[in-house]
Amino acid sequence: MRKTEQAMGASQADPQHIVGLCQRISPVFIWAPTARCGITLLQRLITSSRDVLVYGENRYFAQTLPGSMYDVAGTREASEAARKRLINGDYNFWASNVLPDNDILLRSLMRAFYELVLAFETSTQRDGFCRWGLKHPEFEVLKMQMVIRRFLPRARHIYIYRHIEDVLCSCKSRNWVRSMADVQKLSEKWSESIVERTKHQLDEWTLLMKYEHFMANPGLALEELRSFLDVGRFDEDVINHRINTFVGSTERGFSPTGYVSPSPLTDEERQTMYAFAEPGMEAAEYERRD
Repeated sequence: MRKTEQAMGASQADPQHIVGLCQRISPVFIWAPTARCGITLLQRLITSSRDVLVYGENRYFAQTLPGSMYDVAGTREASEAARKRLINGDYNFWASNVLPDNDILLRSLMRAFYELVLAFETSTQRDGFCRWGLKHPEFEVLKMQMVIRRFLPRARHIYIYRHIEDVLCSCKSRNWVRSMADVQKLSEKWSESIVERTKHQLDEWTLLMKYEHFMANPGLALEELRSFLDVGRFDEDVINHRINTFVGSTERGFSPTGYVSPSPLTDEERQTMYAFAEPGMEAAEYERRD
């Protein structure tokens, strides 16, 4: 990871006013191991402070672009060597890792990132908010955070997680879990993310939130969140409005009220869930619900 970070820092050639802006602002990123962990609730609550406008999920900004920068920087030597072999007439090898000149490509990706930040910042200021944020449920959170921290060093990161059974029941109600393979895949993804996140030391820029603790004592949790983000008071009534989908037809996984009740798991689904989620359960100090 250190070589990747150094490679990304070696190729900066961007307008200084955008670079300086990125060094000063403090956007908010809300992460989770999977969907259905409470990131939309946090989005609504934080925005209710009227200090931070938290946008919805933007895969390009939160995942694709940072992931591309990370991968390009991390595969510099292999890509450069493969490209030179093609240039020199050697075509008899697997060349799927060939990319344009590493420095040129990385500078282009960095410019795209800076321009996106400027777009978010400009739109947010126009709408009367001081700061902005994003929510994104993603497994490779640490990888994305590393890149985002490189270019937005004052950003705040919130990682919220929830018991795997509640996650699966909620996903099942949205028709996102339809088979035992889906149960296994989601359980593994949830577990791997939590293990990866909890084994790294926290710092002043990251806040871990357990959904169950949040809901058991929202007053205390909101005060911790307010202090961490340095914002005004939240509209706590937001918690009383149960919203977990779009308003629409049930055939599309939506609801006329904006809320879909969780669907219970079968015994087989629960057994599979616990079999593949055990490392994450242990890391997050969750107990089985037998």
